Amino acid sequence: MLPRRSYSITQLTIATTLLLAVSVFSYVSIYRMQESLRQVNRSTVVKLELQRLLSDFANTATAHRSFVYSGDPTFYRQYREGVDTIRHQLRKIKTLVGEHPAQKHNMYVLEAFSERRIAFLESQTKERQEILTEKQWRPTRRYFLLVTEQTDRMMAEEDRMMAERMDLLKQQEKLLPLYVVLLVVGSLMTLIIGVFLLTKETKRSRRLKSQLEETSEELERSHQELQSGHINRGLLKEVAEKFSDYKLYNEFFQLLAQYISDVVKVDNVLIGKLMKDDGEPHIRTIAVCVQGQKVDNFTFQLKGSPSEIALADGHFICDSDCQTAFPDSLVLKMLEAESYVGVALYAMDGQPVGIISAMQYEPITQADTVLSIMQIAAKRAELELLRLENEEKLSQQNESLEQTNRWLSKLNKELEAFTYISSHDLQEPLRKIQIFISRILDNEMDSLSENAKNYMMRTQEAANRLQRLVQDLLAYSRLKSGSVPTERHSLRKLVDGLRNELHEELTSREAQLIVSGADDILVVESQFKQLLNNLIYNSLKFSSPDRAPIIEIHNSLMRGKDVPEEGTDPKRPYHCISVSDNGIGFDPQYRKRIFELFQRVHEESKFKGTGIGLSIVKKIVDNHNGIVTADSTEGLGTTFTIYLPAENL
Repeated sequence: MLPRRSYSITQLTIATTLLLAVSVFSYVSIYRMQESLRQVNRSTVVKLELQRLLSDFANTATAHRSFVYSGDPTFYRQYREGVDTIRHQLRKIKTLVGEHPAQKHNMYVLEAFSERRIAFLESQTKERQEILTEKQWRPTRRYFLLVTEQTDRMMAEEDRMMAERMDLLKQQEKLLPLYVVLLVVGSLMTLIIGVFLLTKETKRSRRLKSQLEETSEELERSHQELQSGHINRGLLKEVAEKFSDYKLYNEFFQLLAQYISDVVKVDNVLIGKLMKDDGEPHIRTIAVCVQGQKVDNFTFQLKGSPSEIALADGHFICDSDCQTAFPDSLVLKMLEAESYVGVALYAMDGQPVGIISAMQYEPITQADTVLSIMQIAAKRAELELLRLENEEKLSQQNESLEQTNRWLSKLNKELEAFTYISSHDLQEPLRKIQIFISRILDNEMDSLSENAKNYMMRTQEAANRLQRLVQDLLAYSRLKSGSVPTERHSLRKLVDGLRNELHEELTSREAQLIVSGADDILVVESQFKQLLNNLIYNSLKFSSPDRAPIIEIHNSLMRGKDVPEEGTDPKRPYHCISVSDNGIGFDPQYRKRIFELFQRVHEESKFKGTGIGLSIVKKIVDNHNGIVTADSTEGLGTTFTIYLPAENL
């Protein structure tokens, strides 16, 4: 089972991967829609050019017949121009058809029939007679019928391909909104997991700091216990004072080893850490003092050494003949020691983590006194090892926190890149789709079938809906929490500005916009204008068809403890801003649901929209550390009430 931290990072990685995957799928979907529209447009153009080809054949045949009967050079010139036009038209159709296998073959047949008919007309032009018999005209009619049948065959093939592409376009139209929703959800999920990781690392750092404080308290308690015990008080004070000021890791333990050697008058003192990373447990020294001099650190095996017994029992004394008692101990041989005193070092959980050993070339006298002094030094060494371990953990946590911060910074940049993609790379293909569809409807409307017109208009409406959705999502994502300070503004001036911007909508619906109450408000101007704009537009959209809209905006000041909603500071004053209308209202059971993304309480077919407008209102109120509520009665109207802090902290 993965550790919690690794599990959270795995979640973040999965969320980011899914976000990138959905982005790719969205791009592919939009590209396929664009390609389908291009192919539909190409099929329409091919059909128009085929019809124009038949018309050119008819005009050329008329000019030819007129020349054959009259001999008038004007008709012959018209006939030659018609032949050139037909051949130019064939080349144009061939280019439009491209490499499609079936149409490429049909084009080859059409060119052959066309050239045969032109060749026959040429032969009749050279052998011009005053009157040609029906039998003589029959071949040119037969060739014309073959050309007509071939063009009908090609138009039928184009109709079939157009139907397939329209079906594909419908499928992509259904999937694209889902991709956009998944993009937004994926972005929010990635951001939430990132914030969760950052919060978790912060808590762990605080917990580690608390442990360090507890260690300091334990050190103080240990000093007090040792001072009140049987160990020499003066010696304990000397140890504490001598090692209260040091800077480097190696410096402390080397000075401690030197101090023990000087106090107990022994030849060799070593301090080491217990290591178990290479299979057999061994000691890796962190300080060695030989004859009062510092020497290089080394490693030795525990098995067969007196240090093995000291770690097992807490301490061990061998006052003479140590090499005889421990013939396999290489460290005794290396230091030529015949006596040994060792004290184990313990961690907070009671497990041995190291050792302090004193070794002498000759038997040690007063071994118990030496042991007592080394036990004092061992307590101080244990605290130092614990402090270093905690510092190492803290360093690792800080490094992990910095890594998480870098990761979040990278995610923010990716979200900014996503916002740019949404504002440019997603909207640009949409604009092209809308332009191309508008051109088809404006220029080719008469030549389209009723089904094709219906498909074009439905495609145009779908593209418009998608553009509105992208624009609303952009507006929602650009709202940053706490990024802009609030300032004092005039509510009436803000509403007057919106009244001018919405003049046409208000006038067309004969709507009244009324402002009353206190004028002063503490808000972020740009965000609050957007909030009011969304609420006013919402009131206009859901107005009753039986009466002119009346929208009332009222502002009053109240104490935080009087706000009827939870989450306010009872000591702060609040603005109470209500926006009421006499529209169609909604079922009160949806009073909280309407502020969620993509939620609707009315049928989309009757009231068009993206379901994001009120979510933006909620986000803006949250940015102001406020609360927004909605109350409504079906058929009578709706009131939105906003509570915003009236003073900055």
